[in-house]
Amino acid sequence: MLTEERRNQMLNLLKVSNNIIVKDLAEHFEVSVATIRRDLTELEKVGLLKRVYGGAVAAEYQAKPYISFMTRVSEFSKEKEAIGREASKLIKADDTIILDMGTTTLQLAKYLKNLQSLTVLTNSLPIINELIDSRVTVFTLGGRVRLNEYSIVGSLGLETLKSFHINKAIIGCGGFSIEHGITQYSYDVAQLTGHFITHCDKAILVTDSRKFGKNVSVKIENSNRIDTIVTDSNISNEWKRKLLDQGFNVVIANT
Repeated sequence: MLTEERRNQMLNLLKVSNNIIVKDLAEHFEVSVATIRRDLTELEKVGLLKRVYGGAVAAEYQAKPYISFMTRVSEFSKEKEAIGREASKLIKADDTIILDMGTTTLQLAKYLKNLQSLTVLTNSLPIINELIDSRVTVFTLGGRVRLNEYSIVGSLGLETLKSFHINKAIIGCGGFSIEHGITQYSYDVAQLTGHFITHCDKAILVTDSRKFGKNVSVKIENSNRIDTIVTDSNISNEWKRKLLDQGFNVVIANT
């Protein structure tokens, strides 16, 4: 395939998606990652797209302003609370679980406080605070503190993960699509989420339904290992069917 033809096809992909991902493009066009990066650089020079970490977005795409963690806690609060309540039914008293950072997993933590013999590993400072005076045994994962997100990221916590047999990992997402699976806004967050999925017997995604069909910056490669998805009752029949067709166990929380 000629370079010009490949670049035109890349621009066509941008017309049907908010972003394109370097690794996916390299596999699709059967060229090197370096070649794709050169293509994106040249297309950006002429104003046809905008480079972002791991890929590119359309030139007219405007990133949403940053919304603080504490603001997000109050967004879709009824849906998140319902999801947390429903997801808590999947946790047993003697489990060892990972609770990912996020506003939905925080709601789940509130329903776990009275479970005896439950062990929680987390990189979320609000979750630690929520469980600090409960019956739950809590281990924090080491790393760099993201002050604006009240969370911890980095590779330091991986040794802690290796020390435990983890029954379930409950994770959130920035977006979820059939094509790309789980995506996250931050490379550090995506890498850590991938490790959470790797080190557990069963991975559970908790997310409100507005994130279905949405792709954000960084893809999580092993998100196909997700077993169960817990979401709110606003999910469309079309998306419920898509998830069931892909083999996911779908749990609907009534709001």
